[in-house]
Amino acid sequence: MVETISSTLVDKVGLSPRHIKEMNLTDCHPSDWHEIPFSTLFLTALANLILRGSFHVEPIERDNLKQLFTRVFEKNDQDQEVIRMQIRSDLTHWLKANETDEQKRLDLLAFRDFCFDLFRG
Repeated sequence: MVETISSTLVDKVGLSPRHIKEMNLTDCHPSDWHEIPFSTLFLTALANLILRGSFHVEPIERDNLKQLFTRVFEKNDQDQEVIRMQIRSDLTHWLKANETDEQKRLDLLAFRDFCFDLFRG
């Protein structure tokens, strides 16, 4: 799964270790590239897709977080905050369109669910 996620971030998102090292992480959390897990990179790319229309990794400004959360979450029937179905659907479509290998696709969908659980956390 790690190999699939890593290759997806490099091949499909254009994110290389060099790019991560060169990013300006001033005022970011975490502020050191050594501490950034794949889940943070993936969720940041998703946030950029939602806010800017492009699935890429670039820090999200604090002032944009409220707008992001408004676009990502909705209330379910039990009045709980959940990820909007449209976002789940769009990301599933993107993953299926960008990965033809069935096992890798399943790994990416499992990773998507893991990241969404972290995001809701």
